[in-house]
Amino acid sequence: MIPFADIHNEVGAPTATLLSKFGLPTALQEKADHYVPILPAILFAQAAQRSQGITDIGFHASRRLQFCHRSDKLRTIISYSPTLYVALQQVCKWASLEDTNLHMWLERCDDRVRICSKLGGTAGMLHLEHSQWLQNVFVVHIVRQFAGSEWTPSTMAFEANYALGSEAQAFSPNTRILPGQEASWIDVPVAHLDLPSLTRDTAMETAVGAAALGQSLPFRQQPPPIGTEAISPGASPLWKARHAFVAQFGTAQTAVGRRRVNRSDAVGARRGRGSH
Repeated sequence: MIPFADIHNEVGAPTATLLSKFGLPTALQEKADHYVPILPAILFAQAAQRSQGITDIGFHASRRLQFCHRSDKLRTIISYSPTLYVALQQVCKWASLEDTNLHMWLERCDDRVRICSKLGGTAGMLHLEHSQWLQNVFVVHIVRQFAGSEWTPSTMAFEANYALGSEAQAFSPNTRILPGQEASWIDVPVAHLDLPSLTRDTAMETAVGAAALGQSLPFRQQPPPIGTEAISPGASPLWKARHAFVAQFGTAQTAVGRRRVNRSDAVGARRGRGSH
């Protein structure tokens, strides 16, 4: 929600008034980790775009999105994942940390894998491209934790059937845009799935330090188990950290294949920094 409000505010428009019109909180920065319903958030974004003559407000909001804007829990899950494939499994399992009605799954398509997303309870809703820009770019930032900061997908698909503005088209000329799909998705080469994390060593060093100080990890989730052996009194801090990681986290069960989407009527979206 915050990126859309910031864009509206920067053109000098009365942002608080427009937020209030759609029943949204006006002190967004003070409640950055709260949730708001997706429908009023989409209506706000569309009203801001239309009233201020902004083209592709979802695209502009997505450009403000960074990996550090994700929840602490999800960022740690990604950082501890040994490979991109494990990270994507975990993201599919824990997508609701970012949006309470966001569903994600993986699909194999020849030599590529699609990371798909869909918002439950939004069938027939207009202007979902505002949200879908953030959904897709969210995954791009995750892949970049393994493939490097310059990585871009060869294809980015939108469930919404809309035409991109010229600025959005020019921003990533090597990415093919597909509107009107059954879900939003980006694709990655299957060969990328074995890429190791570029930040895992730093995460493990943090875990070692926490174990040495007798501290616990900040949440309960993990990549596939490393082992279930008991910790011996003389175990190294690194082993203690790895064992604690196993004990506190759960394993993703997502397969590379289409997952059934839960059509729940619950409509809510996480409004954090870079969220809806």
